[in-house]
Amino acid sequence: MAMLFLDILLQFLALILVLVGFMFMFIIFLGPPFVPTPLSIIKELIQIANISKKDVVIDLGSGDGRMLIYAARQGAIAKGCHKPVLFSMVANRLKGQGVRGSLLLPL
Repeated sequence: MAMLFLDILLQFLALILVLVGFMFMFIIFLGPPFVPTPLSIIKELIQIANISKKDVVIDLGSGDGRMLIYAARQGAIAKGCHKPVLFSMVANRLKGQGVRGSLLLPL
């Protein structure tokens, strides 16, 4: 009986180690999860910073490009960096929002 319990416990621990390994590899190769900043906070940040045509806004980890879009709508030059996975999506989104002149650099 004790051997059966020990065997099940060792299999459970091995499974946990495999799952932790997969999570670790996922984080290393894909990075942390993408969590977008709420639009209300972005609008408030742009307003507090008093963004205008003479400003350059740089957003590191620009995600889906919403900060870049709002900054470019205020006339600023908007530059952002993010993983190549989101790069093409954000580039298309910026074009669709009519904010030409914004530059997006992939990491």
